[in-house]
Amino acid sequence: MSLALSVLLAFGAAWLGLTAAYYSPYPLGFFVTSIAFAGYLLALGRRSLREVLSRSRVGAAPTAREVAV
Repeated sequence: MSLALSVLLAFGAAWLGLTAAYYSPYPLGFFVTSIAFAGYLLALGRRSLREVLSRSRVGAAPTAREVAV
């Protein structure tokens, strides 16, 4: 499942980059890497927000990361 998701995300970033580069004078690589990096930042922010919210709940079970440390 995760392999298929990563392929779909890469495919989407490539096509969005191609579309943006077609209408812009900037190179394709700039758009593809910028879109992929923006997706990475969104995923990182979502994970961080979820961890902060789960810690703020009273009596919440520890996450796997907290147990491993």
